Amino acid sequence: MKTIVAVASQNFKTIFNHVGKCKKKLINATENNDIASKQKLSLTKEETLHDFFQNENHQLGNILLESVIMLTRGIGNGAIQKLAKFNIICYKIEETNPDIVLEN
Repeated sequence: MKTIVAVASQNFKTIFNHVGKCKKKLINATENNDIASKQKLSLTKEETLHDFFQNENHQLGNILLESVIMLTRGIGNGAIQKLAKFNIICYKIEETNPDIVLEN
C-alpha cells in the first residue's frame, strides 16, 4: 500500500515547528514500509495550510491533502481536527532530523 508522508521542513533539512505556516514540505511516498520516492515541495503563502483553513474554501483543494500522514514539531488541536476531516493523521514529534524520522 502506498502512503504519502508530508514533513514540515522550512529549509528541507530540519523538521519545522509550525506546520500551518510552513511553506516547504518534504513529501515522501512509502510502499511496504520502504521509501519509494522523495520530493521537495515549495508552496506560496496562499497554499499553506494556515491560509487554506482560514479561507475555508475547501473546494479549491490543496496538494497537501493528498497526504495520509503529516509530521511536524508544532501543531494545535484545532489544526489536527481540521486535518482529520480530510483523513490526514498528524503527529507532533520532537525529532528535528527528517531522515531519522522516516527511517522508523
